[in-house]
Amino acid sequence: NMSSGRTLGDECQRTLGAFYAIFWMLRLDIDGKEGFSNGVDANWNPISLKGGDDLRVAQADKRIKFMENAKWDFFKKLLMDAGLLEEKKGSLFK
Repeated sequence: NMSSGRTLGDECQRTLGAFYAIFWMLRLDIDGKEGFSNGVDANWNPISLKGGDDLRVAQADKRIKFMENAKWDFFKKLLMDAGLLEEKKGSLFK
């Protein structure tokens, strides 16, 4: 039995969440840091927070700290090690 004990809906949400994380990491040099840290608005645009009291997201202050302190180069290296990105002439793409 390979069941995780979670419902099918839970497993679907976890899978989609993982794919969105990869999507935003692939876009770190564009708008991925905002999307990864803050999510998107009703029009699917990444949210750029205006301050720690921004009411569009929960715990805006923690999201700002994460975005400022995340080791973004580690995320890029992870994608490169996985073969999803490669460096060519100063830019990253596959």
